[in-house]
Amino acid sequence: MNGVIELTLENFQQVVVQGSMERPVVVYFWGEWAAPCKEMTPILNKLSSEMNFVLATVDAEKDQQIATYFRITNVPDIRIFSQGQMVDAIQGTLTETSLRKRLGKHFLSPADLALIEAETLLQQGNPTAALPLLDQLLAADPTSKKVLYSKAKALVDLDRSEEARTILSSFQEGDDFFREAKALGELMAFHQVCARPATSDPVEQAYRNACAQALRGDYHAALDGLLAIVATNPKWSEEAARKSMLTLFGVMGAKHELTWEYRAKLNSLLFV
Repeated sequence: MNGVIELTLENFQQVVVQGSMERPVVVYFWGEWAAPCKEMTPILNKLSSEMNFVLATVDAEKDQQIATYFRITNVPDIRIFSQGQMVDAIQGTLTETSLRKRLGKHFLSPADLALIEAETLLQQGNPTAALPLLDQLLAADPTSKKVLYSKAKALVDLDRSEEARTILSSFQEGDDFFREAKALGELMAFHQVCARPATSDPVEQAYRNACAQALRGDYHAALDGLLAIVATNPKWSEEAARKSMLTLFGVMGAKHELTWEYRAKLNSLLFV
């Protein structure tokens, strides 16, 4: 049994008590009226699929008997059951990263948890601390594409570009994380731009901002910024803004709606 199930008094024994004998079950108390639940619900749905656990949902307002039994006073409220017993409780709103780590100890292997810790360190801008964890994981499984991709990200952040390129070149079409590795390779130049010393040149600063937005995955804002540079300074730095737009088109793919939209806008500037 897996997936999302609406918990009731009638199925409680089967879903929670019996179900948790095989694998922990997450019981999620929520409310349509509670704004924090609008954030937590899609995160839990996503994690249920990723970690392959049963997510038993309880509308605390409609199913007051269950909510009262567990003394639920506010939502969101999460209870985790294993072997028929409650083993953990999480109250309030958590970020996806925090919730993944909290749930992970019940559903993930030590290697999975170590990778989550390393990826969290990368998100926090600490590749130096992430790299030893990734090397330990690769010592145990040198073929893990997910770990190799994360190590390449750490090396790029540490400005160890040649080492990162060596790892990225090992990815072949059809491999896990091939698309992400290809995009990272194409975006390495953006990392180098963001690492350059600060400048008072407004065009350079606008270009750096666009590169930083691209690295965060905000391609819409990045393309807007690059297009503005092309419109006012098309030849700046050997047409760096135009070339960067072409790089982003390649990262997103020819069929992406932003590629269609901004390729048309770019062409209208250059050829009309």
